[in-house]
Amino acid sequence: MDVYNETKTKAEELVLKANGQKGLLTVALRPAGIFGPGDRALVSAYREVYETNRCHFQVGDNQNLFDFTYVTNVAQAHLLAADKLNDEPPSEDELKRRREYIESTTLSPLPTTMGHNVTSTTKSIDTRSSDDQFSQRALEQGDAPLTIAGQVFFISNGEPLPFWDIPRFFWSRLDQLTGQKKLERRRIVLSRSVGMVLAWFSEWWCWLVGKEPTFTRFRISFSCVNRWHNIDKARLLLGYEPTVGMKEGLQRMWDWYVAEQNPAST
Repeated sequence: MDVYNETKTKAEELVLKANGQKGLLTVALRPAGIFGPGDRALVSAYREVYETNRCHFQVGDNQNLFDFTYVTNVAQAHLLAADKLNDEPPSEDELKRRREYIESTTLSPLPTTMGHNVTSTTKSIDTRSSDDQFSQRALEQGDAPLTIAGQVFFISNGEPLPFWDIPRFFWSRLDQLTGQKKLERRRIVLSRSVGMVLAWFSEWWCWLVGKEPTFTRFRISFSCVNRWHNIDKARLLLGYEPTVGMKEGLQRMWDWYVAEQNPAST
């Protein structure tokens, strides 16, 4: 349903296939939901919804957790991956030290900076089962690929949030900025199935009249799905740790937006 993401998949396949060819080393990073100062897509989309008086609509129950990644955390992951492409696999002692640190920081639910208590990505998904590539058995038997080259790494802030919490952060700020109270309107919640039916009709109508649809089945699916990732592999092999949290990152993005996109209000 989405050509953009399909082309990213094809590109990743080509990158990984090229690893080891004529001395070339490659690595693939999968950052989730990049945001931060300078963003030209996310904030614009949220502003459009706000200006067209649609911010009181919700599709789904908002219990699905979503991963986002602050832009400098993404940059840090790229630098770490590039620096470690030629590195030898970490020693057993170093692996043990890193695993102990990861375990010590993911033993209990994370009180996220946005006010929700959710279990961290590394602990809720990672059960350390016998099939886990970083289980003690896998490490002892050498099953886990410990080199950087040729690998795929999920990159996120490690702080998943309910999907609709992020746009509502901006809509609440826009209410304060404009003096309006659009977010206080009675919330209209549509189920995923109803949303899919409406999106189907929207796509067909736009096709008939020759317009680009904005209300699509892909966007409905995207807003209702759980999409958060285990970043253990990046923490263990790259030494990746998010340095800017969600609350700080969103505030930085908002401050940039006010200063650069709406200078008359500053």
